[in-house]
Amino acid sequence: MSAAARLLGAIVFVLVVGLSSSVARAENLQFQTPSGNIGCEYQPDADDRLYCIRLEPVMSYIEFYAKGAYTGDYEGDSWFPANAPELPYGESQSFGPYDCTSAKSGLTCERGKHGFSASRAGIEVF
Repeated sequence: MSAAARLLGAIVFVLVVGLSSSVARAENLQFQTPSGNIGCEYQPDADDRLYCIRLEPVMSYIEFYAKGAYTGDYEGDSWFPANAPELPYGESQSFGPYDCTSAKSGLTCERGKHGFSASRAGIEVF
């Protein structure tokens, strides 16, 4: 095999592995709670935010950035990651710099000293 063919093979391998890794990360950017009431998406773009929707009792959004979380009543389209994987009760997972824990009592996500807790009872930011 020529040096050019080996080099081309190595380049193709690196591209395929890199693309596979990117696709795998993209599949894990969304999640929802087992109740299906809260769904989130990590958006590692220029904003680097965690964006969540709580459906009940009032559809609300939570935008969580490095400097804190903000919430309000949701007035947009009906976006919700309905087909996203569940974050099981009692388990935690990191989404970029955000650490989220799912519990029967609700979802709590933190980044440093900032965070939020969301449930049917309400949304608290800290």
